[in-house]
Amino acid sequence: MRYTVLLAFALFFTGCDDVKGPGGAGDTDVAVEDCGDGIDNDDDGITDCYDDDCAATCDVDGDGHIDINLGGDDCDDNNGAVFPGNLEICDGIDNNCDGLADEDDPNLDPSDSSWYGDADGDGYGNPDQVVYQCDPPAPEAVQNGDDCDDTQAGINPGVPEECNNRDDNCDGLIDDDDPTVDPTTMRSFWVDNDADGLGDPLIQLDACRPPSGYVDNDLDCDDNDAGLGEAAEWFFDNDGDGHGTGIAQGPQCASPGVGYVPYLGDDCDDNDPLVFPGAYDYCGDYFDADCDGDDCGCGTGLADPSYPAAVQFQDALPSTTMSMTWDGVDYWSSSGGGPGGDRLAQYDPYGAFLSFYQPNVDWRSVFTKEDGIGNLYGRGYNSNQIQVMSGGLGIFTNDVTLQGGTLDAQSSVAFDTTRREFITLNPNGDVQRWDEAGAFVGAVTLVGFGNQGNEGTYPSDRGVAWACDHYLTYSDETLSSWDSVTGARVASTTLVGAGTSFDSNFSISYTNEMVFVVTTAGGQWQGYDVF
Repeated sequence: MRYTVLLAFALFFTGCDDVKGPGGAGDTDVAVEDCGDGIDNDDDGITDCYDDDCAATCDVDGDGHIDINLGGDDCDDNNGAVFPGNLEICDGIDNNCDGLADEDDPNLDPSDSSWYGDADGDGYGNPDQVVYQCDPPAPEAVQNGDDCDDTQAGINPGVPEECNNRDDNCDGLIDDDDPTVDPTTMRSFWVDNDADGLGDPLIQLDACRPPSGYVDNDLDCDDNDAGLGEAAEWFFDNDGDGHGTGIAQGPQCASPGVGYVPYLGDDCDDNDPLVFPGAYDYCGDYFDADCDGDDCGCGTGLADPSYPAAVQFQDALPSTTMSMTWDGVDYWSSSGGGPGGDRLAQYDPYGAFLSFYQPNVDWRSVFTKEDGIGNLYGRGYNSNQIQVMSGGLGIFTNDVTLQGGTLDAQSSVAFDTTRREFITLNPNGDVQRWDEAGAFVGAVTLVGFGNQGNEGTYPSDRGVAWACDHYLTYSDETLSSWDSVTGARVASTTLVGAGTSFDSNFSISYTNEMVFVVTTAGGQWQGYDVF
């Protein structure tokens, strides 16, 4: 009897279970959960696949989701890239266990399925032309939409910013405003403390455009004294016409004495103030007034039936192009259509673009005396003011007021060859004339103007130039020459490839001994040697 009681007491404290038995199911001595029997085998309160002991069995691919066959939601427990909540990608399988694959799934990852048109073939797509699908819709489609101009292969995020007045690398910044601009495309400028147009050679800054207070030369002898400019050779000018002769003095900053002029030692008769290079040489008077060795030599001109361009270069102003001129050093072109933005462009003697300027003028023409001094004049829309660039590059002030006569709002103004008269053309074919002071001196009617092609329509009837005692007009590749006294049409000729656009018919200019016409805005300037 005593033995029986002790045995029962021992069994109670050893935890022996008649149902489970020592070492049987549910025995706390068993360390591993049986993952599929629905019983908490290790007495830790967690059953089957929810027990950490079952991770390798219930989540084979380790993606945190239990096999759907073991009560979980993973539809493919052998692929760690397949589980509920995952992004659908273009791989031909159901990545998120919603029963849909690739384009059939509205949860398709857009970064894996966005295709953009690439019209310019530079590898960067147009953000406004996107298709969402797994396969490319066209061979040229790309998977980025980073191009800000899909019409030009040279504009995309992969190219460097250059000094060209456009956003090359699509970062929203242009030229000097972009800290990544290629320094090799910049130009050098020098500070101009005394505002004489000449820069201090000791203070240089490289930039796309001239900063305020800087100029594009380093020629100042003393940048604190506007009276001392560029070091030059000086020649004695006996007749006071601005051209000297004799032995050069210098180079030096200041004049060696009264009566000396800088640079120009080219006078062929220093006793006659009307004779010097650049003077107007009247044809047929047997007198060489401009020191070029002949008596004018141009006659009526336009002897050939057609002329090819003698020089051409790219127009830097994509807006409405108005005129071209040569200041003896550089070319300048202007544009209209409004006063704001880039309305003036500068080119070197070979036509290479130098810089843009914003003079706040809606130009109808710019012109010069071509005297090598560099004064640039211009006329704006609906204005009787002739302006001159005198406050620095691109800065214009009123110079001469044209009084009397009839000045159409749209017409260009130019100098005649003598540089002593301003001329303009009215729609009725009258050439209006003013002297250097702006006083009206008369008009010449071009007889039969409007009888050839479109020359009597806008804008062909708003542009006029002067060369060799003749007025010049242009319309649709045809250049006409008119007697400046009688107004009779002397000759007409074809300027090959000169263009027939609105800008072409407005841009007629005579400068640097050539007739200039632009093919179209942003196209080619063509210079024709017709005299």
